[in-house]
Amino acid sequence: MTPSRHPIILIFTGQSGEKYGYRDHWKDGVFFYSGEGQRGNMRFIKGNLAIREHVANGKDLHLFEIGKKKGDPVRYVGQMVCTGYEWTQVSDQDGKTRRTIVFELVPLELQKNALMRNCRESNRQIERSIHSLTYVNVHTRQSRKMTTLLPQKIANGESTNGVET
Repeated sequence: MTPSRHPIILIFTGQSGEKYGYRDHWKDGVFFYSGEGQRGNMRFIKGNLAIREHVANGKDLHLFEIGKKKGDPVRYVGQMVCTGYEWTQVSDQDGKTRRTIVFELVPLELQKNALMRNCRESNRQIERSIHSLTYVNVHTRQSRKMTTLLPQKIANGESTNGVET
């Protein structure tokens, strides 16, 4: 984790955490990241709070992966966005069952792409709605015009363009 005065949060994952009950993993483009705390129930304090609130606090969240063997380089995974969390039950370092927080992190690029797709779909829906409203408005005006003009045409003996009188 990074000190609170900095505009970024650095988080690390690796296999060494498994012996403490951390089971970080990828599933369907989402990275499930275990919160911090090795004993007792996890709470939303310190690092866990920082991850959950990073967007609201204007902080970027960056994920790194620690190498499998001692001395392996640390690999930058990318900038992530916390999209939620879930509570799970696992054993703590002392073998006691506890509540843990598992964050749902999505790569920023995937999040951006999803937002862009949603924006494009929303724009298409708006365009369809505008087209429909324009069509209804034009036909409503023509209908009103016909309703107003028809009695005048009948009174003047003019053609009613096939409308029966």
